[in-house]
Amino acid sequence: MKPIFRGWIKTAFSMLATALLIGSAQAIWAQGPAPASTPQPDSEPDVQILKERVKQLEETVDELKRQIGLIGNTQKPAAAATTTNPSASTTSTAPGTTSSIPASIPGQSDTPNGESKFEVYGFAMLDTGFDFKSNNPDWYDVIRPTKLPSFRGEFDPEGKTYMGVRQSRLGVKYTAPTKYGELKTIFEFELFGTGADAGKTIFRIRHAYGELGHFGAGQYWTVFGDTDAYPNTFEYWGPNGLVWFRNVQFRWMPLKGRNSVTIGLEKPGASADQGNFADRIELQGVKPQLAWPDLTAHVRWDRGWGHIQLSGVLRSIKWKDLNNDGIDLSGSKVGYGGSFSSISTLARTMSDDFKLRSEPASRIT
Repeated sequence: MKPIFRGWIKTAFSMLATALLIGSAQAIWAQGPAPASTPQPDSEPDVQILKERVKQLEETVDELKRQIGLIGNTQKPAAAATTTNPSASTTSTAPGTTSSIPASIPGQSDTPNGESKFEVYGFAMLDTGFDFKSNNPDWYDVIRPTKLPSFRGEFDPEGKTYMGVRQSRLGVKYTAPTKYGELKTIFEFELFGTGADAGKTIFRIRHAYGELGHFGAGQYWTVFGDTDAYPNTFEYWGPNGLVWFRNVQFRWMPLKGRNSVTIGLEKPGASADQGNFADRIELQGVKPQLAWPDLTAHVRWDRGWGHIQLSGVLRSIKWKDLNNDGIDLSGSKVGYGGSFSSISTLARTMSDDFKLRSEPASRIT
């Protein structure tokens, strides 16, 4: 019970007792004072009854005051506990979900003011079409130039209908304020098989990433890319040659906000299409050696009209010849690259409008 309500109750009871006392007094005075010489045999019992009633009312008021005091003393420790840790019992759930996550993080104290947020999102998508020609059957539902036939009839017969749900997606996000900065986590998967699972409808992790304050770690979008510049597409793979890559990384964000700087150390990797040299025996023993992580960074300026982002990557690539044929094909190379990207307010507005119209109705946010 809040102090203002307790004050109102005390005032009400005090006014009630006062009114009763005044009423009793008026009843006494209404009879008028009896002359000293005139005996009043019937007045003494009435006065005595009124006194007993007044005494009972005073006892009732005292009892009510005592109970109000007990209630106030009981609620003071609870109010103090709530003030010490305002988020201790706060829970947040995403719309359409039944689970909840405590706002406070285990082992954490002195949590700053703020709200935690737990979000479940995703969609189920059927992708279907008719392929008049033919490409690699493991990549039947995307346009990937390196998987097109190298010669006519390589993937015959031509003309086929395909259906799949590999683009379906599900993810969860959790954010919470801490004394070290905002905590962000994301876990997201889809069903699009790649690599050894190419062509399969199979569980595939997209994001498994955590961020606390100015540091982040896990699998997330490469620092080198600009995910906001990705165009709207009808098929999964997107435009060819686009900087669109998720990688395992550790990132440092020394500057966040309207102007931001991000530096990352990412998992190294290299791929090559050997083409006509794929069957050369002397190349079978040549293996890659990736001793150092890739260094990536970007600088971004956000404004009301849009943003500009400059990105760069620096990497070391080595390959070792393990054949004992007297010819050493080992070597190394330093790789580097840059990227410039931007999006204007007009383009962003059109992009958001298209997403709202094309987003599946089953999406939960």
